[in-house]
Amino acid sequence: MLIIICGLPGTGKTTVARHAASVLGAAHLRTDEIRKELFAKPTYSEEEKKAVYEEMFWQAKETIKHQPLVLDATFLRASGRQKALALAEAAGSPWLILETICSEEIARQRLAARKNDASDAGYTQYLELKKFWEPIAEPHFQIDTAGDYQKKLEDILNKKAAHG
Repeated sequence: MLIIICGLPGTGKTTVARHAASVLGAAHLRTDEIRKELFAKPTYSEEEKKAVYEEMFWQAKETIKHQPLVLDATFLRASGRQKALALAEAAGSPWLILETICSEEIARQRLAARKNDASDAGYTQYLELKKFWEPIAEPHFQIDTAGDYQKKLEDILNKKAAHG
């Protein structure tokens, strides 16, 4: 099974991804961590972003053969989500897209409070990335991380795992 976690910075992607990975016994690939492995001083250029996603997809292609997988990235553009879905289909794996959301104010507060995190994103990046967000056309669930979302997340994951 492939779980695609997407959303703007500060909306709780990694928290949801970690919880989903724990529930499913899945591997968890996070673009923020991959970026730090590839680039000592990230510039967040388009070329760098492309390299990070390519590395994530390469690792995902190998991992999905052996265990459930959670991909944790903004997935701002439809093309990135389509590439992830193609990977799942090539592996014969069911997939699920989860979009993390919360109010802009909560995201701003979370980003301001971040310390020792693999993500360098702050509120300025949130606002910039928000301009480029492409709506999700595929079936997906929104997870509002401002509230008590764990039960809803677990229900979605358990239904998907049971029904493929």
